[in-house]
Amino acid sequence: MWSCIQGDFGPNGTSCDDLCHRVGLSLSAASVTYLIVCLPLGLAVNALILVVNLRHKASLDMPDIYFTNMALAGLLLNLVALVQLPSPDYLLWPAWTFGREVCMASFILFNMASLVSIYSSTLLSLDCFIWQAVPHTHLASAYNTRHVCSFVWGGSALASFSSLLFFVCSKVSDRADDCSKLQTQELGDAIMVFTGFLVPVAGVAYALRLLLCSGKESHPAVQSSSAEADSNISSALHRLLLATVSVQFALWLPYYVALLVSTARVVSEPGEAPRSAGLLHFIRGWGELIAYLSSCVVPLLYRRLHKSFEVRARRLVHELRCAVRTCGRHRPPVLSSTALGLPSPPLSVRGVT
Repeated sequence: MWSCIQGDFGPNGTSCDDLCHRVGLSLSAASVTYLIVCLPLGLAVNALILVVNLRHKASLDMPDIYFTNMALAGLLLNLVALVQLPSPDYLLWPAWTFGREVCMASFILFNMASLVSIYSSTLLSLDCFIWQAVPHTHLASAYNTRHVCSFVWGGSALASFSSLLFFVCSKVSDRADDCSKLQTQELGDAIMVFTGFLVPVAGVAYALRLLLCSGKESHPAVQSSSAEADSNISSALHRLLLATVSVQFALWLPYYVALLVSTARVVSEPGEAPRSAGLLHFIRGWGELIAYLSSCVVPLLYRRLHKSFEVRARRLVHELRCAVRTCGRHRPPVLSSTALGLPSPPLSVRGVT
């Protein structure tokens, strides 16, 4: 919930009645539970993924880069939750309060992190199909994936521009009438629903359909040689992909549904009752709290289901021990992408011509 945008309907708001306080009490309890259990776990796992993968950048494959991008977005979500959840918007007894500028900055960062997380999962699905259909193509290489992730962050910043426009309009008092005609809040919410959920859902559905079809019918490039069969994406990566996509979209679905319902009610009934507006405000707050869970669950899936990350983490621990104890040259073996059943990048991508 963002009081700087939606109004003062939180558990400490002046328009909050008895039902509102009861719902606010349950939301406060859930927020405290998240801050105590999920937030430290999310910060630790996301930071671990970033440290391990950035330490071994040369051995990263395409899926590792996407999960590193999602870990960075998850870390940003954790920081936003650390600022937002102890505020009066979520707690009956808030730990602190902040101004409108901090609220808007947190809202923009929340939108950026949500778009990066969702689109990283979507592009992972599409690149997995490309990698399976044409194993030695450079289109799904680690080199190109790094550039794609950079474009994802830039596009997310542009898509969050509507929130910044709403904040600027609210600061210009002599242009208040012109800003109200723009309906920047409703427009920004509609843009987020379309670009942040509907488009990625269509992309993931199309990618999964292609993956299922390619599993039933062999691609012509694969039919030419049976030796290329072992270069297809391993079943472990398939499980990781399906688990990531399912969990990511399931956790973000309540937030975007609440956002769509809230936008539709504001447009269809501009003068709705404060009680109804307060309930919608809390429903949206519950949706945001569930969405925060994605920053904790998705990295745990990657940590549990991806074997190469476990090997890199053990290697990093071994290197740290070697640095402290000044041990010998022995290092644990590096698990290559070929050993996982993943196709190796083309020689041109490795830097060999």
